[in-house]
Amino acid sequence: MEEKVKIYALDSKGRGIARLQGKVIFVNNALIDETVYVHILKEKSKYSVGKVISYVEKSKERIQPICPLFGICGGCDIMHMSYQRQLQFKEEKVKKELKNIVDSSLIKPIVYDENLYYRNKVIFKVDEKIGFYEKESHKVVSVPTCFLISKKMNEVLKQIREHVSLSFLEEIMIREGKYTQEILVYVKGKKQNSDFSFLKNLVTTFLFDDGQIHILWGNGFIHENLEQYTYKISPFSFFQVNTDGAIQLYHVVKKCIEKEEEVLDLYCGTGSIGIFISDKIKSLYGVEISKSAVEDALENVRINHLQNAHFSCLDTSLFHEKLSRFSTIIVDPPRSGLDQHTKEHLLQEKVNKVIYVSCDLMTLKRDLEVLLKQYKIESVTPVDMFPNTYHVECVCILKLR
Repeated sequence: MEEKVKIYALDSKGRGIARLQGKVIFVNNALIDETVYVHILKEKSKYSVGKVISYVEKSKERIQPICPLFGICGGCDIMHMSYQRQLQFKEEKVKKELKNIVDSSLIKPIVYDENLYYRNKVIFKVDEKIGFYEKESHKVVSVPTCFLISKKMNEVLKQIREHVSLSFLEEIMIREGKYTQEILVYVKGKKQNSDFSFLKNLVTTFLFDDGQIHILWGNGFIHENLEQYTYKISPFSFFQVNTDGAIQLYHVVKKCIEKEEEVLDLYCGTGSIGIFISDKIKSLYGVEISKSAVEDALENVRINHLQNAHFSCLDTSLFHEKLSRFSTIIVDPPRSGLDQHTKEHLLQEKVNKVIYVSCDLMTLKRDLEVLLKQYKIESVTPVDMFPNTYHVECVCILKLR
């Protein structure tokens, strides 16, 4: 059954919001002031979810997405918005989500870079075809070209599709060093019965996983350069997926650091933020629970000939060092946010400055509500690390009250 509705707002995921018989309805691929016919996909007691069948009236802010699979493939959410509108949507989203705890005057303009071909890592699912999951399903949609990754990464995908039987493959991960031109490919499958040597001119290192990981050629890792610093990237180590966005993000952090500070970097991963700011500070101490990430961090210290950076493999929630001996603490937790111990430790120790790098607004808001007992918010800077999706990164500066 089709229903005619008018969109009056957007939710935090970029979906259009309308009302139908007094109930809220969320509609993908619909913008404010658009009138659409929708088909109801899901009925709940308090809301419905609908799909656009046709447009009666379109918004002037709507653009034709460059990707013909937009709306089918689950990779992008808001590609139907102009990029300037995407940025506006994300700024408004940050202000709305944080409005009860942050004065809007403290929220800085969003920092951004390129909106296409920006991803340095992609994981494709394989089910007789290579692609991504369809929205809200586990059905694989074939993706001949992805407009979020480079031409070189797309060429790797094209070559695999043309030369390899996909029946024994399960997953393909491609990682790229944008400024080193190095490519890593990791393929997971039932058994290795294909020759991948046709990729040797394109791919720096190739790994096959049939229950045990085999390095077919190369060292099993690649490198990336962020300005003057070089980073080792192992197959499964965390590294920001947007290279130029990472540089922008790290500059936001660096501007908030005073010269000759002693900095503690919690949830430090492979040390990418700490190493990027190392030329400005007196010393850096990084803490990370992942052993492989710490091994990469130590290797990054060696590669960059740093004398003032130190990393330890510890569970952040069990870290009992006296925090107040550090002038600044950087926290860059996963989407789940800060663990309870770290929040309590920060409240007890009363550190002069905390720089909170967040990839999830809801957990940032939850954690700030606790930290505001001892700290005040100096600024929040949104960073668009994930163009064409509804996700937004934030750098929040907290000072001791």
